[in-house]
Amino acid sequence: MFAAEADLVRLAQLSEELRRIAFLLVHLSAETTSEGSRAASDAYGAELSTDLLSAIIRARQMRSRYIANDLFAEPAWDMMLELLEAEITQRRVTVSKLCNAAEVPSTTALRWLDAIVDKGIAIRRPDRFDSRLVYVELCDGASAALRRYFAELMRA
Repeated sequence: MFAAEADLVRLAQLSEELRRIAFLLVHLSAETTSEGSRAASDAYGAELSTDLLSAIIRARQMRSRYIANDLFAEPAWDMMLELLEAEITQRRVTVSKLCNAAEVPSTTALRWLDAIVDKGIAIRRPDRFDSRLVYVELCDGASAALRRYFAELMRA
């Protein structure tokens, strides 16, 4: 088997493992909520836990240990996951932290941030007390769309 074929097989295995982990986390969070875990209910009644989002984010980051990360660069998706997790945990995310979450060069991350702001997915909010800080948060419509996506994913 060629190296590229082995990578594809391993990718399929990792994808299946991630699906099983997400399924397990969904069912565990439905049965019991741990003290340190926050969850947000969407309009469909499904609970989106920070545990699930954290597992998805970790799995995406872990991929680079096995397969070259440049094949999977999705900075906008990584940013949206970070912003949704921050919203649920009621954390504020600075532009620099969001750029780090994208795991691409800063200039690339900033271009992607501009794109998601231009498309109405996120909004920049300057800090009222420190003009050097700018925070980013999901717009209501994007937050609702992501929650619906995860609700459907959990039902699938």
